[in-house]
Amino acid sequence: MKTTQDISTSRKILYSLIITLVFLLVFIAIGEVVFRLTAQEENYYYNKASNDAKLGWRTKANYQSQGTIKTKKGAEYTVDYSTIQKGFRHFDKLDSLKKRLLVVGDSYTQAVEVNSAAMYGRVLADSLDLALYNYGQAGYGTLQQAMLIEEVFDTIQPDLVILQMCSNDFVDNHAPMEYNSNYRVGLRRPYLTMSGEIDYVLPVARWKRIIKKSKFASLILKKFLNATAQADKTTQYQIQELGKEYLPYGQSYQITGQILDRIQSKVGQTPLLALLLVNGKPYEQDLVTLCAERGIPYALEPFKTLLKAQWDGKDVKTSDGYHFTPLGHQIIAEGLIPEVKNLIQE
Repeated sequence: MKTTQDISTSRKILYSLIITLVFLLVFIAIGEVVFRLTAQEENYYYNKASNDAKLGWRTKANYQSQGTIKTKKGAEYTVDYSTIQKGFRHFDKLDSLKKRLLVVGDSYTQAVEVNSAAMYGRVLADSLDLALYNYGQAGYGTLQQAMLIEEVFDTIQPDLVILQMCSNDFVDNHAPMEYNSNYRVGLRRPYLTMSGEIDYVLPVARWKRIIKKSKFASLILKKFLNATAQADKTTQYQIQELGKEYLPYGQSYQITGQILDRIQSKVGQTPLLALLLVNGKPYEQDLVTLCAERGIPYALEPFKTLLKAQWDGKDVKTSDGYHFTPLGHQIIAEGLIPEVKNLIQE
């Protein structure tokens, strides 16, 4: 039988827990309001996209926005971002007599950091007098790019397809690896399984999905996880240490190869060029090997030229340290001209 003192102590503990919970909820509510009113939008790529049952998410069509971008060196410039039909940033006339260039990629090709006229695809097409069909969406893996190519190829009937790839593709192509990665889009998307089937997965723990409904709580969680993360436990660490001996990465390597086979099957005799925006082990060599084994021409030098320009003090990247300024896009385009010119004339 509980004494009066025991009951009083139990109630104190209960009241303390209730007060703590209420305080925490009020703190989160106030933080959420303040954060939404004052914070800049972090996912400025994904607020330009909408959910899609087939691709996971898709670039919004006929969309316009204006914003200010800061370069890595601190310079600011204004960007008028716009898309047209089907979310393409460029979709030239289909009755054009010019040869047709289809460019498909991720955030580097979506290029929310530059005006449409400054994108590498546009500069490249104008330099070689080509009709351009340019589609990019942040976070896309190789399968999503393949499915997009399959969707539009017969309509556009391009004379050349540029597939833009980067090191993130290996994580984006493998749900379990994305789940444990410190880089994660965290949206439901299609994945190709080892058996060649398409499976749709949301690579986020259920409890994290609940927290993500609050931008403020998500920010707190992100900072906490970053502060407590063990570097030697991350997907990226395992990849760099073990390469394809790290089972998830080895599986993703094979799956990425299967997706490239799928793209080649669709484009047939149409030339396919892989633009590799990648640097460092093991990603660079593995993407090169995947392309070389399939006879897919690849362009690695444009990105190396951009990196050299950065080392030489040129302002070629934006403040996030990854994406390109107009100068960066120009360097990529100029580096592609010789390769594209040869392929388009074959």
